Amino acid sequence: MSRKLKIILAISVAVNIILFIILTLEYNKKHTVTEKIFLNLVRHELLLLNENLDAQKNNGWTEPVIVQIQLIDVLDAIYLAVSTGIELNALSKKEIENYNEFWRIIRNSIPSHEFTETDKVNLEQLQKQLDDVGIINGTNTETYNSFRTKIELLVDKVN
Repeated sequence: MSRKLKIILAISVAVNIILFIILTLEYNKKHTVTEKIFLNLVRHELLLLNENLDAQKNNGWTEPVIVQIQLIDVLDAIYLAVSTGIELNALSKKEIENYNEFWRIIRNSIPSHEFTETDKVNLEQLQKQLDDVGIINGTNTETYNSFRTKIELLVDKVN
């Protein structure tokens, strides 16, 4: 092999390695952004929902609108996380289906305008389901994979 050909081959290999590194970094960045939205925003809104549900139960459901507003905040957070994940191609088809089903579960729990005993029972059941799979009792060091698994468990349990 001539010296020129060896130099061209070495440059080509170096460029391919650099491109591989850039693609890997971009892939990781996309997944990291999506994971942080789920862990920081969605999980935070779910923890606030749990706190509001506890407060309303302890206060005799005097202000159920607080829970309604928090449920809407949870829906907005899920929507933002899923939309971002789709835009960045960071979610699998199965993840998208699970998160959409999770969104539906939360949406179906929003009480009617005239808060009824059925609404109260449904909200307490939602809280129990979230607690049973560990969504609202996780730690701050929870990983995205464990959070995603808990969502899958909830979806399977409800369906």
